[in-house]
Amino acid sequence: MMQKKIKKHFLIVIVILSIISVFTVSVSAHSLSSWVNKYKASVANSTYSFGLDSVYHIDGNKVKYYWENSSAESIFGKATTEAFATTWKNLITGTKVLSESSANVVLKYDPISQPQNSAASTTVHLGDGHYGTGSNGTKIVIYKNASSYSQEDKRAIMAHEFGHLWGIDDLYAYNESLNSIYSQPYEFAYATRHDRNAMRICLNDLWFNHGSDQVWSYQSSPGTFMNIY
Repeated sequence: MMQKKIKKHFLIVIVILSIISVFTVSVSAHSLSSWVNKYKASVANSTYSFGLDSVYHIDGNKVKYYWENSSAESIFGKATTEAFATTWKNLITGTKVLSESSANVVLKYDPISQPQNSAASTTVHLGDGHYGTGSNGTKIVIYKNASSYSQEDKRAIMAHEFGHLWGIDDLYAYNESLNSIYSQPYEFAYATRHDRNAMRICLNDLWFNHGSDQVWSYQSSPGTFMNIY
């Protein structure tokens, strides 16, 4: 038994709270702490339209998810697979598993007890390390009656929420006009280059797309760019 903090990401609001939880993590070498110091959501701008968060995150580009019930899967299952294949263009991928103990995250649909003005929430543990399977309390909850969502909205919600599991932070509390699905969740059919730059840092694949004539460079350390092409 050990004390951990968790952070819930909402499309509208953010809540931080402490709980006692038991979960399995792998503390391998890939750390986000120095990157978070460089790329804070509170100072995101048109050059770096993303923010990273000090949370445990998925190791590698594949997450294992478990549906809490068949009703949730029947409503949001297609949107989940589309979130990976279409919105993120398989930069990250997901695999459905049949037991909670085999999953990195539990997915559920709860249209009854939703927080005010929230479309969905993701609960992640504050800290620096990697999730293992059976991570207690790691979940994505979709709120509101599903009939209020178009298929595109469902896909946008799932793509947005899954990105939190890799350590991407919300931007809308600071700037609602940036070109990011974390600033404007429903405005983009695909994760923008800013979102993908953030995700590559979370994946420890440190190539950065600057956007001007598709100039790329390798980010050898936070904010230090090399090998510009």
